[in-house]
Amino acid sequence: MHESAANGHAVLTQTCDLVPRPGRDRPFVAVAPLIRLDENQTAQAARGRLTRFAHVPTYQDGAFCADLDRITTIETGVLLLCHRLSSLDTDQQRLAFSRAVARKFDRFAFPDDLAASIKKWRDHVIDKHGRQHSPEGELYRSAVDVLVSADPSWDAERIQATVTALFPAGALPPVDPEAQPEVGEVEAVNKLSAADVAEKLLNGDIDVRLGAIMCNRLQDEWAQRCEPTGVIETVRFQLLGTADLTADEYLAAARLDLEFLSLG
Repeated sequence: MHESAANGHAVLTQTCDLVPRPGRDRPFVAVAPLIRLDENQTAQAARGRLTRFAHVPTYQDGAFCADLDRITTIETGVLLLCHRLSSLDTDQQRLAFSRAVARKFDRFAFPDDLAASIKKWRDHVIDKHGRQHSPEGELYRSAVDVLVSADPSWDAERIQATVTALFPAGALPPVDPEAQPEVGEVEAVNKLSAADVAEKLLNGDIDVRLGAIMCNRLQDEWAQRCEPTGVIETVRFQLLGTADLTADEYLAAARLDLEFLSLG
């Protein structure tokens, strides 16, 4: 992919920095080549899950992304010789693109022990992720973000890591805090496979009394695939809706992207 021919370039330097002003001399501009990705990669880049790429949705057929691993600088005057196309038409598209560029340079340096600790879960997710008919893969793809936080901190000698799969509001079943499922119902849920639980979550056919234990079942299934090692003492998972995560919790966590998952 690093040898893919460019089909145009995306300008990354902000327009306000390119306009000549008294006392401001900005002779160079940063650009990134636009390359075509396959359907799955394009979808993941559009969701911000591949930090190497920033999706440009309205360029040609929508399958092109700016390759942020190949950013280079050119003299600003060269732009005068180029044909300009506006490929970000809405505020939402422009904001998504700017966030993708920012993420490229804001990746968190997780300890190596985290990669080793979640390797089996990571391999499982990667295997399921690209399968169109995998409930787990579809559920993972539907998450708006996957975050990791450390208790008490990433600098601690013993770390309790929490992986949070964040879903759109209303995607997870409602939870009744006063619900008391029957013993038989709990036993039935505990016999379900991760794929079975994922399918029920996707279909939305879960009784409000079982919402919490259904999510707990999948969380436990994923946690059992991890093997904490080194400074990582425990790894737990939680499924949350965007309305259930506080701003403080979001800011204290780091994004776990697919490129990190592909390491090793």
